[in-house]
Amino acid sequence: MLLAAGLAVAGIDAAPPPCPGIMPAFTPAAAAGRPVSLDDLLALRDIGQPDPSVGGPSPLAVSPDGRRIAFVISRADPVANRVCQALVVLGLEPWAQPRIVDEGGEAIRAENVVRGSRTGSGLPATIVPAWSPDGRYLAYLKRVGGRTQAWRVSVDDGTAVRITDAPIDVEAVGWSEDGTRLVFATRPERTTFADAVRAEGRAGFVFDHRVIPPNGFAPQLPGDLERVVWSVPRNGGPAALAGRQDIVRLGSEPVLSEPSPLNAVTSDGRKAGAEVDGPSPFAGRRIWADGNGGRLACIASECHGSIRGMWWGPDGRSLLFLRYEGPNNERTSLFRWTPGEAAVRRLLVTEDALVGCTMAARELLCLREASLAPRRIVAIDLASGAARTVFDPNPEFTSLAKPHVERLRWTNPAGLPAWGDLVLPAGQPPAKGWPLVIVQYTSRGFLRGGTGDEYPILPLAANGIAVLSFQRPPLVVQAQPNLSSTEAVAAVLRNWDERRSTHASLEAGLAKLAARGDIDRDRMGITGLSDGSTTARYALVAGMPFRAASLSTCCRYLRSDLIYGGTVLADEMRAMGFPKVTADDPAFWAPISLPQAAPRLRTPILFQLADEEGLFALETFAALRENDVPVELRIFPDEHHIKWQPAHRAAVYARNLDWFRFWLRGEEDPDPAKREQYRRWRDWRDHSAVTRPPASAP
Repeated sequence: MLLAAGLAVAGIDAAPPPCPGIMPAFTPAAAAGRPVSLDDLLALRDIGQPDPSVGGPSPLAVSPDGRRIAFVISRADPVANRVCQALVVLGLEPWAQPRIVDEGGEAIRAENVVRGSRTGSGLPATIVPAWSPDGRYLAYLKRVGGRTQAWRVSVDDGTAVRITDAPIDVEAVGWSEDGTRLVFATRPERTTFADAVRAEGRAGFVFDHRVIPPNGFAPQLPGDLERVVWSVPRNGGPAALAGRQDIVRLGSEPVLSEPSPLNAVTSDGRKAGAEVDGPSPFAGRRIWADGNGGRLACIASECHGSIRGMWWGPDGRSLLFLRYEGPNNERTSLFRWTPGEAAVRRLLVTEDALVGCTMAARELLCLREASLAPRRIVAIDLASGAARTVFDPNPEFTSLAKPHVERLRWTNPAGLPAWGDLVLPAGQPPAKGWPLVIVQYTSRGFLRGGTGDEYPILPLAANGIAVLSFQRPPLVVQAQPNLSSTEAVAAVLRNWDERRSTHASLEAGLAKLAARGDIDRDRMGITGLSDGSTTARYALVAGMPFRAASLSTCCRYLRSDLIYGGTVLADEMRAMGFPKVTADDPAFWAPISLPQAAPRLRTPILFQLADEEGLFALETFAALRENDVPVELRIFPDEHHIKWQPAHRAAVYARNLDWFRFWLRGEEDPDPAKREQYRRWRDWRDHSAVTRPPASAP
């Protein structure tokens, strides 16, 4: 049995120091039209997942009467290396002002299950407040003193009380139907697993599928730990196992890789959903709904494809749904469908990102962001599709000077559509054109820092460097929706077809830029995390003449993966068709291998990597270093695939800006603290592979 608290406990519930500026001033000081700085990006307030391409639940919780919303707002504090956050309540009337009802706590990070292990991704957990049925209280997760517990907050006076005292982190919280109890979830097997690992370590760990060497040689937490749901009196007290009804009300664990919700239920139990329409994991979804005594499929073409969310309208008769459409899913549209009818009605279409949507009394609430406008809460009228701003968490940003952004569209030689946002510095371009940095690999929504948020797009433009924010093309296998999962994966890898397609799209986009005359093709840089890093490496190996590169991930899809990734990754790669680790097959690896290309490379490369991924980079780092290629490797402690610590993001931002200013513009920051950095870079510029004649790709 778990215990619950219902009272403050010294050391556990101690309030952290307040965070200045967690909420905006409603008469922000004018910024006099100055350009966007690194500090401006770092100080942005967030609601929900910062990356609009990440799925999961809506962070907006609508009150039982439909008149208010609650949400958690967060803001990074790089100096203290913390994420400040507050629980906010806001009325939906046009004149309503947001009100903080609780604040403080530490960042709560999401977990992913990858290859059977439960591991951190660096993404924040989406904290969704839960309203009590009477609308008087909110329950939400708050982390204090390294422990995540369920807290109850009074909406009227902001009294906050920790209700649970679980020995392990609480993962979700909600209310019983009558509001007398809180319902919460934990994974008690975390404790027994940790005890088992300590015991096994005394005799030596067996190196098997449980071990992921970059994370250490102890067995990793298994992904299938049982999720146990409990209930506790709303004022605190002993916790007991929850009944079936409470378990259903709490819901299942959200999957961040999927849009949400992809199902909807009316108050009288009518269901709707979007099912994958084919065996391939890349197949589109088809919308259906209950009606006329059975399941009705929506036959309109708009009801099939990349469905991003659905909700029954207030009348319970029509279904609202979001769908990506257009070339390479460039646009987002909101549709209304009445089950039984053949046609649908489009209410709204936009190139903006619309995410985290949820239904209010008469409007659909969403988080909306545009290329030059950070996220804000909007309400969309269900009759006209007109949108109004409910809350702008970053009003200060509107007064900053913005660069010019232009949406470019093209196709690759295979006919696959691609697009990107060209961000141009203010003023007239130099005679030879602006230097250019490519940022990848999604460009939907606010142009912040690319996937992973490490390459500060607007500050780069403010420093005289154009940016192409590149949206990668559709997967080659998406044109073959009847492939099975195994066949689809094999098709992606066959002859590196997927990499060739993405590279061809990048080349086509750069050719389009070259025709403009305002970009200097001799001063280009490239960046990337994850898939974007692989695209950058492929381009470097192919001989594209980049003056500099900066990568946040290195270096997957090499033979070293079969060794350093552990047995699970090795078995997965072998099943996908990769050669054995003992096979001497350099021709297979050549298109993607920086180590094999090192003798002819000239491009300086900056690696800024999470410590859990650093091991994968050592083969590449050693090969580049041996061949006198300028390479700087930075390892950030306690980080994941996506970096989560504000101090690290600030350092990564600043170094990337310094790196491209130095190599593309010949500029240096006069900060004395950076003197050694520039001494090292100048030495590379004058006495390294940078100075050797270009060599063509094989």
